[in-house]
Amino acid sequence: MKKDRSDEPGSAEDGDRLGLPALPIECAVLATVLLHLALCPFTKVEESFNMQAVHDILYHRFDIRQYDHLEFPGVVPRTFLGPLALAVLSAPGAAILSPFAGKFAVQLLVRFVLGAVSVAAFYRFRQSVEQVFGRPVAVWLVCITVTQFHFMFYLSRALPNMMAMPLVLMAVSCWMRQEHTPFLWWSGAAVLLFRAELTMLLGILLLMELVTGRLPLLRCLKVCVPAGLALLLLSFTVDSLFWRRPVWPEGEVLWFNVVLNKSAEWGTLPALWYWYSALPRALGASLALVPVGLALDRRARLLAGPALAFVALYSLLPHKELRFIIYVVPLLNVAAARACHAIWEGRLKSAWRSYLATAMCCHLLVNVALTALLAAVARHNYPGGAALGRLQHLEPDAAYVHIDVYSAQTGVTRFLQHRDDWRYNKTENLAPGSPDMHSFTHLLIEARGKRSSALKPYEETHMILDSVDVFSHIQFNYDHFPPLRLRMRPAIFLLYNNVPENVRWPKEEEEPQPPPEESETVVEPETDDVKDPVAPEDDSSKVEEPKAANSEIVFTGAEESDKDYSDDMVASEKAAELFLPPDDGTADEARLSDLPTQVIR
Repeated sequence: MKKDRSDEPGSAEDGDRLGLPALPIECAVLATVLLHLALCPFTKVEESFNMQAVHDILYHRFDIRQYDHLEFPGVVPRTFLGPLALAVLSAPGAAILSPFAGKFAVQLLVRFVLGAVSVAAFYRFRQSVEQVFGRPVAVWLVCITVTQFHFMFYLSRALPNMMAMPLVLMAVSCWMRQEHTPFLWWSGAAVLLFRAELTMLLGILLLMELVTGRLPLLRCLKVCVPAGLALLLLSFTVDSLFWRRPVWPEGEVLWFNVVLNKSAEWGTLPALWYWYSALPRALGASLALVPVGLALDRRARLLAGPALAFVALYSLLPHKELRFIIYVVPLLNVAAARACHAIWEGRLKSAWRSYLATAMCCHLLVNVALTALLAAVARHNYPGGAALGRLQHLEPDAAYVHIDVYSAQTGVTRFLQHRDDWRYNKTENLAPGSPDMHSFTHLLIEARGKRSSALKPYEETHMILDSVDVFSHIQFNYDHFPPLRLRMRPAIFLLYNNVPENVRWPKEEEEPQPPPEESETVVEPETDDVKDPVAPEDDSSKVEEPKAANSEIVFTGAEESDKDYSDDMVASEKAAELFLPPDDGTADEARLSDLPTQVIR
């Protein structure tokens, strides 16, 4: 894609009028990534493999027997090349931070390193946009991108898609500059190592080059064949070593998702979901400017066309997630930036164009408002990480804690397991109320309320220390400003075992085993309508720790009803202090004593 000044209303020098030199622009991108990282420091299950792999490489190194993926391999294998690169880049900082700030600080460092690599690749992409479209379009591209939520939010998250994102940005940058050899190498690495479905996006770009004759077929083969073999050999060698069997991970993923179509078992969405839901949320108000940019500039159509074709092809797969098409956001933003530049340049030609330019600038404020709302929701979607951090802050003594599946999927990683005197267990399918479940000193249990059936087996033996809430829904209330309020609901309860004789501290080689399938206990659906005899609420009552199994069990914490966002900041607002050294518990006991209590007899 060559620069063609005939399609622009102004030259590249017009960007100087905006008064934004290159360095502050890239600093704004990095600062936005850091802001999202600070607001949401925990991770989700989709990031689990990469985060656990980075932890194990940093802390277990060559002792692969201790690696998490051997115990929890997941549905399909993933490559270790991304985690290995992150671990190498993070190792110097981790060596400094770990002794003083703990492993959780290292998790933040790892995510920052990934975000910094992605920002560096985006910087290269912005340079290519500036070379082709001019500096003003590149400036508008940055302004649009930093005000959108999903792309900036994902840049520091260890998703397989975001591991591939720097490679995609570099490949597209080389394609725009007509640098075919590095384009083929970056594309091959993205496809063969991380996300095979990127063949649909990067393959379209390659096909365009072959059809137009800008890249001869023979030259393409001379690069693709050795590059493909080298990348396959690299993945096969490294990943077979870590997985302890011959494996090309992305090949198995491709077979599982595309050929067998088993990804549909994780849920399906309508064919047009990407068009009416994912893209509007990802692009925000800038979506309205994309058609304008496509109409104004042929080069924008050449860039956005493959992106839209990629979304159309990906819509054929029934299992859909926004992160699967996140790569198209910067490409479509170029078209929106082209429209912004054209509108801004014509603002002095007439009054209505001046109003249009004002409205165009205001669309960035709409993006910021939408980003603020989505960020507020996102920070309350990681109750597992908040719960484990809260428990480690409340409990000063040694503990043997069981982490249920929901907690493990919503924020718990090995980076959070920083207490040397604690033992952490994530064994799945343990029957509720079984002797194995009573063998732990503490439990993290998913429950929608304190009368939930999930907590019934522990009423006589456990005490609720605290609960962590999760986002439930958005409520419109026109009597308040702003009229939107976030509603929360209880998600995870922290239980303490009051019967110490039931606790069985593990040996290094032994862990509780899940019961046979035929003896699994059927758990009734959770409901808050269970009628239990309760004592009248007394705000003056104090919480006393039960001393025996037959003692009264004091349930404190969140009510079943949803709570206002402004009133419910017990755990999710305390991410910065979750991993402070444990105190004597008096402050938290005083806080709990101020809550209404209910005694279940």
